[in-house]
Parts: sequence; C-alpha cells; structure tokens
Amino acid sequence: MRSQPDDTWSKVNIDSSGSTEYYRDLAIGGETACVLSDSSHMYEVDGTWKNRRYWKVYIIDKDGNQNVVRGDSIGDFAEGMTINGRTLFLYGGGKLLKLNVDDLTLDTMDVPDPGYIQSMHAAQDGQIVYVGRQIGISIDSGATWSFVNHPWPEWTVGSVHVFTDGRICFARPIENGDLRGVRVYTADPPYTSWDSTMAMEGGWVWPFNMDANESGLMVIASRSGSVAISTDKGDTWSVEKPMGDDYAELPAVVVTPNGVIRVAGAPSLILETSRTTAHVDEWVTGGHANCEASWKRGTIEIPMQTTTSATFAVYDLSGQAIAQGSAETVPSGLLCRTPNALAPGLYVITVVDGATRSTCRLMVTE
Repeated sequence: MRSQPDDTWSKVNIDSSGSTEYYRDLAIGGETACVLSDSSHMYEVDGTWKNRRYWKVYIIDKDGNQNVVRGDSIGDFAEGMTINGRTLFLYGGGKLLKLNVDDLTLDTMDVPDPGYIQSMHAAQDGQIVYVGRQIGISIDSGATWSFVNHPWPEWTVGSVHVFTDGRICFARPIENGDLRGVRVYTADPPYTSWDSTMAMEGGWVWPFNMDANESGLMVIASRSGSVAISTDKGDTWSVEKPMGDDYAELPAVVVTPNGVIRVAGAPSLILETSRTTAHVDEWVTGGHANCEASWKRGTIEIPMQTTTSATFAVYDLSGQAIAQGSAETVPSGLLCRTPNALAPGLYVITVVDGATRSTCRLMVTE
C-alpha cells in the first residue's frame, strides 16, 4: 500500500460487475487513487466455457468518479504499481507499462526484459525503482533507465522503496530451516555495495508491505502481526506486536510525512501510532473506532457507558497529547472537558475504564 493520506477516511465502492476480482496493489497520488486488480471472466466458445484472465486499473478521483483501463490486448496478469505525478507505472503481461491517469493513454516502456516485477516505487522527485531480473532505476520519471544487479542470491518477492537522496531499500522474506523473517538490503548511489540486516525474525511473515517517509521512518507490516520499525532509512530495526498474538489477514501500512503510522491488519482493524524524534505514542485504534465523539463548547461528548471512573486523553494525528483528565458519567455517556478549544480537525480519544481501553474518533469542524 502506497499513499499520501490526509486525516480523514472515506469509502468508495469499486464497480467490478461481471468479473471476479483479485486486488493486487493500491497507489495514491494527490487526489487520485489507483487500484490494480487481476480479473477473471468466464466466456463460452462453441459450447465450451473458458476462463480469461486480464488485469484492470481502476482510476478513482476524490469525488468517487471511476475510469477503468483493461489489459486484454497487452497481457493477462499484472502486479506491482506506483504513481509519479499523473503517470502510473505498472507491470502487466510481462512488460513495464506507463499509464496517463488523465487521458488514459497506455504505453510500453523500452526496457530490457524485466522478468517478473512484483514491487516498484516512485519518490517525490521523479526517481522510480523496480525490482525484477535486475533493479531498474530512473531519475527522470521513466524517460531513461539504468540497471544494477541485485545482491540477493535469486529472484524474490518483496517490497522496494527509494528516497529522494537515492537510497534504495528492498525487503525480502527469507526462510532458512526454522528461521523465517524479513531481510532488508540498502544501498546508496552509485549502488556498488549493499548492506543488509534482519528487520524481523520468526513467524510466517509473507505477505508483508513496507512504507516510509522522507525523514527516514520505515515500517514493515507482516502477516505474522509483527511490525518492524526503522528511524534511520533501514540501517537498524525494532519489532513491535500491536496486534498481540493475532495474525494480520491483509497486512498493509502507511507512513505519513509527519510520522503517523497506520497499519491495517484486517478489513475491520486499523491501528495508529506516532514515531518522531521527540515523541513515541502508544498504538491506538484508528480509522474504525469504537464510536464517534462530538464536540460542543469545550466539552467532548462520548456515547459510551462505563462501570468505573474513567479517564480520557485526546491526541492529534501526529500522536501528540492535546488534553487529558477524568470523564464525567452522564445518562447519555461520558463528558470530557478540555481546558482549551480544539482546532478544526480529526482527533483520537482514548478512554480507560479499569482494565478496558477504548478508542473514539472526534471530528471538530469549527
């Protein structure tokens, strides 16, 4: 999952009628979201039913309007996608493709046989990296390419990220006897030498996803439920388990520019935390909260019943505590009084009632 999210959540239904969809990747640039799928469609030829596989890209704007580009004439399978400005790069039908998300023109990139590209990433300044038979590198939004050999012993699946200073990080799953984990390879221009380190060990880690911001904060969310965090562009790692012993059905991660980490462990669970040089926040439930709070003249109203004296804390989405105190019990739920007015925006409220910890979202509009 690659995105540059704002602080609100919305849902858009994808119109995939007439086919079976296997969603492969997501890319978000500005106000455009692109969803890559591997589609399956049954059709009849002379009384015999056959199955056709082809890829689709759904292009969705901020108002939910959708366009669809299909790869029937180019290839039947796609995986790996990244967006750079208004250009989407993807691997489809054994080729590296370039799609203009405005006029929907689709071109084949003139590169050597890329093999199988499972991961690619575009930095904010036009750098693009993909991992296939070789590592393909462009510094001019795909106009020209150079290639280096990868240092791992064989082709592999994984996740790649490139920073604007040119550093490339590639995370790949490994299995050596009973040791399962994720190894991260890093290199700086001109990519003549590579370093590697274990980001996490143990457990069934694949599939996993990786994201990072330009301050050097990198996060890997794995199927094992473990989350590996680096604050130095992949040189060193620590591991946390915000889901406890639960597995992540659909591991995905987003790292925002201001250091907020959002990890999706399943369709109904999104966890948030903050990692900056000055602040480390606990993991809280975000996106899908226990309830919605409301704001009225310096008082937060929470439709939640408690059995003991509850305390509350209000966080902004950088993880900074804005207010905290004791909640008052009223017939409609809880009242939480803040000493200062809250600026418009989205907040996360944690309520501790004995041994129970709950999370609410609060949207302040004025």
